[in-house]
Amino acid sequence: MPSGLGARSPVRARGVATALLSGNELCSLFMRPQANTNAKKAPLPEHPSIFTRREWAEIRRNLGLSTRQAEIVCLLLEGHKIYAVAVTLSISPDTVRAHLRRLYRKLAVADRLDLVIRCFREFRRLSRPM
Repeated sequence: MPSGLGARSPVRARGVATALLSGNELCSLFMRPQANTNAKKAPLPEHPSIFTRREWAEIRRNLGLSTRQAEIVCLLLEGHKIYAVAVTLSISPDTVRAHLRRLYRKLAVADRLDLVIRCFREFRRLSRPM
């Protein structure tokens, strides 16, 4: 049988699945990024730097945020992206997204920008004299 017509060739297969299984580094762009376990995590802020502790406690209480929701909102207010929030809190980005979806429903907002605006509106409402 002539080589190349049904006979096994000594040339390695070039499929993506085969390359991934063989650990080919060139296929790393098909894989999800992994958190660097040796990287230092950003310290978890107790409150966003734009609010005092007392202000943040009031905003959090009035919005009815759980501890984890408050941590996520706090990091978003500090300018972190979803992946950075996930690494800082040692959870997956999908878990952060799930928390955000619940927050959006809870606070009747559409996206992260609306969430930030909602926090500022609550702050403004609290800071007005009664």
